[in-house]
Amino acid sequence: MHLSDEKVQTWHKICIENNHFNNPMTGETLEKLIQSIIPDYSKGDLSQEIQINDESLKRLSENQQNPTIEFVSDFVDVIKQLLKPAS
Repeated sequence: MHLSDEKVQTWHKICIENNHFNNPMTGETLEKLIQSIIPDYSKGDLSQEIQINDESLKRLSENQQNPTIEFVSDFVDVIKQLLKPAS
């Protein structure tokens, strides 16, 4: 959800085509399909394409709130909590 809009939309389309929202894909299938978008993706490893910075975190947060994107990440809430300034 933190990649370019094009890649997020491509992934969303793949999920719909594979009926993922009604019958979730297995981890093996997910990994293979993600590799069609991020060739060096491997579950548990951070792809070189994935950069964690202000811009990618902003995209992540915006996409999390986008009602046209059917997938969400619970981890986004954890990240937001960790990034909140201490009061």
